[in-house]
Amino acid sequence: MKSTVDISLLSPKSLRGENDLHRLTQLINEAYALTEGPMFRENYVRTNAGEIEKKFEKHTLLGAWVKEVIVGGVYVEKLTDGISTFGMLAVDPAYMGLGIGKQLVQAAEERSLELGCSHMKIEIVRSHKISMPHKDVLHAWYQRMGYEFLGESSIESIYPNIIPDIIHEGVIQLFQKSLTVPKTP
Repeated sequence: MKSTVDISLLSPKSLRGENDLHRLTQLINEAYALTEGPMFRENYVRTNAGEIEKKFEKHTLLGAWVKEVIVGGVYVEKLTDGISTFGMLAVDPAYMGLGIGKQLVQAAEERSLELGCSHMKIEIVRSHKISMPHKDVLHAWYQRMGYEFLGESSIESIYPNIIPDIIHEGVIQLFQKSLTVPKTP
């Protein structure tokens, strides 16, 4: 099932349906329930409509559509001079394996270059106390995409606000990639 994917910055003009932001919120929460769910208390949700609306208003969300249906997304934002990040990467499970996640990461990298950034930093939340096979796959996938594993930091030092929701001690794995401007033929 090879489908044409359209990836663009979410804006009022780029939305294809009135429920696109709600669907994207749902996709993000489903993706994080699958990959991080065992670490957190029951019914923990990664994001909500209000947070997605704010990212939408700040022009930091990228969406992926197949046949006018939003099937994935990611946010990208500038952290400091020359450094950006992306997060909340999600793809509808029905469309996994088609390269949409990779296309979203590449679009986030292109957006970072547009913002004047030469480096992208990303984080993976995980626990070493429980089996998290999706995180092992993600770790290797980011490295194949050129992200260098920098090490780990405590969740408490970066996201102290989520500590009450954690039931299995975890860490933040840090990655970074130097971005280069694509060469034109």
